[in-house]
Amino acid sequence: MKSYLYQAFDELIVDAELGEYRTYGITLTSDAGVTSIHDISLCGETVVGAAARFNEHQLCGVHFRDAVEDLLG
Repeated sequence: MKSYLYQAFDELIVDAELGEYRTYGITLTSDAGVTSIHDISLCGETVVGAAARFNEHQLCGVHFRDAVEDLLG
């Protein structure tokens, strides 16, 4: 059985037009390696909650990007 570990992280982004801002992303660690999606949301609670749900339901890694897109839509 495959195991997927999703972890939320925060980072400081510096943009020429927007300046500095803190944003949140999710990293997936699995047998296939490590994949990160950066700058998902400015709301840490949203991203931490999504990572927790992905872990709880063991979201298959091939659906990671689609699940994040659904989160934003």
